[in-house]
Amino acid sequence: MKFLNPVGLWLLLGLPALIIIYLIKARHEERPVSSTFLWKLSRKFMKRKLPIQRIKKILMFVLQFLMILALGLGAAKPALSLGPVTDYILILDASASMRTKTEEGISRFDTALLQVEEMVEQIEKGHTLTLILASDDAGYLIEETTSINEARLAISRAECGYGGCDTTDALLLAQMVCDRSEYAKVIFYTDNAYAPSDEIEIVDLGEETWNLTAEYLDLSESEEGFVFRGTMTSYGKDYDLAVGLKIDGKILSAKQIECKDGVPSSAVFEFTKEELPDFEKAEFYFDEPDAFQEDNLYGLCRTDVKQYRVMLVSPRPLYLRSALRALGNCEVTVSTTTENADSSGYDLYIYDGEIPEELPADGSVLIFDGDRLPFGLVLGDKVGEASDLELSKGIESDLYEDLTLQESSAAKFLLKDVQVSSYTPLKGDADWETIFTCDDQPIWVRRDLGEGRSCSVVGFDLHDTYLTMMADFAVLMSNILLDSAPALIKDQTVSVGDTVSITLLAGAKTLRMKLPDESLRGFSVEQEKQVFTPKSPGVYSLVMTTETEGETKRDGFFAGIPDSETLRQELEELHLLLPPEHSGLPQASSEIWTFVAGVLLILLLAEWGLHCHEQY
Repeated sequence: MKFLNPVGLWLLLGLPALIIIYLIKARHEERPVSSTFLWKLSRKFMKRKLPIQRIKKILMFVLQFLMILALGLGAAKPALSLGPVTDYILILDASASMRTKTEEGISRFDTALLQVEEMVEQIEKGHTLTLILASDDAGYLIEETTSINEARLAISRAECGYGGCDTTDALLLAQMVCDRSEYAKVIFYTDNAYAPSDEIEIVDLGEETWNLTAEYLDLSESEEGFVFRGTMTSYGKDYDLAVGLKIDGKILSAKQIECKDGVPSSAVFEFTKEELPDFEKAEFYFDEPDAFQEDNLYGLCRTDVKQYRVMLVSPRPLYLRSALRALGNCEVTVSTTTENADSSGYDLYIYDGEIPEELPADGSVLIFDGDRLPFGLVLGDKVGEASDLELSKGIESDLYEDLTLQESSAAKFLLKDVQVSSYTPLKGDADWETIFTCDDQPIWVRRDLGEGRSCSVVGFDLHDTYLTMMADFAVLMSNILLDSAPALIKDQTVSVGDTVSITLLAGAKTLRMKLPDESLRGFSVEQEKQVFTPKSPGVYSLVMTTETEGETKRDGFFAGIPDSETLRQELEELHLLLPPEHSGLPQASSEIWTFVAGVLLILLLAEWGLHCHEQY
């Protein structure tokens, strides 16, 4: 035991003062009385009472002695030593799987909060508390607090998300506290099975549960109608499942499906054009009392099918025209010279061998082996030796999507079996992005023109390569089309917490999004790109109007629960660099002065009662 206010012990000097008072106190007082007759009559009663009075006097002395002792100890604030002061760092997993409910109907997240609230009591003993919430983004709920009220308020603000758990950032935040701590203890509340760690105490809240998961919803469209195929899996047991399909919020069909444990099952829904002329969003779902109901829905959004208009200017258009028409979504207009070619009204302009005096003001531009170059781009010296066509190092481009690549011995990614017999290097400023190279020299570059438009220049003749004979050429042309007139949303399926990029097309007037709860959100059309992060699962629908009256474009995406949250994860050991243990650390303590104050109050009441009994 120790005293937090040792100065209070000076009050104990009252003890010897009390003893001295009792020692010098007169035993009796001399007073003149008229007669002792009454005293003589009550002598026998006085003899009975005298021993009791002596006991009362001794008891009064003891009570007063103890009162002074308790007063002195209370003023000195006695406390029990509880070891070194500890900075408790609590990491709370707030991922979607923590919404899984136990048999009692309590979620894992609420169970973790109850255990965290118990740790808050450590603050009373002199320790500090840091609470880190780890959802898609990790952040402090409270940092190194010594206030119980602040800690409880922070806990009341904790909410479980629908995405993943950013363990890496959570550990970085914990490490920052450890770096300035003398004695830290890290506790991680999670439902994932992490390997035991020497630095981190893992509180495992996970348990085997039965869970149904909507895995996917696929759509096939034909002239006859629509065919939807929903896929689901039961984890934990076999189950006869009732599934349904909602179209624009209305239930159009339902089926009973037999699901085997761990085996994907499918349900097919077919509609004719008369039954379903069109729709905005479809949702495959089921309502069952499984432990984790947040993944019981999968949706998709109706997307406008883009038909591209392409102006092809080439004296030998066979390969390019064939590749574009094979894609099935192109209307190709061919001209052999730039003089006869239109310069407006197209999504993509392809110039093979020559370019016009002025580039079109609308649409994207692709130039092959041009006689002159735009925007300050210049030609290098022509190379007449065959070289491999390589991807540019250190960049990520949508033009690389789905290309067949191979890795060379020099760790360069090449277009498989594609060589260029001769090429001319291209040189430009920082606005030009290198897409492909030959011998580490740029031969395919791209420049962003804004409003969804771009300009790409190729420094070789298509007829000097076998690229046009490869399957990759059709893939590359498809990617070029998508780049020339990008969709509002690139990916139609994302996970909650992912960043979704929205591309505003030229002439955008308004852009709004319908959220899963049917509320609307508007976006500014001043910027070419917008970024959005879905926080809850469901279908997000986008509608953009353009300056052309009545023209609208629609797109959307489904945000689902991350795959990592559907099943319990077996993960590797976590590590932190904790402060070294050493002597001389500040000591935590539990104050007991309130107990001493209680004892003092009891003694005071006892002394007062004894005094009243003696007087009255």
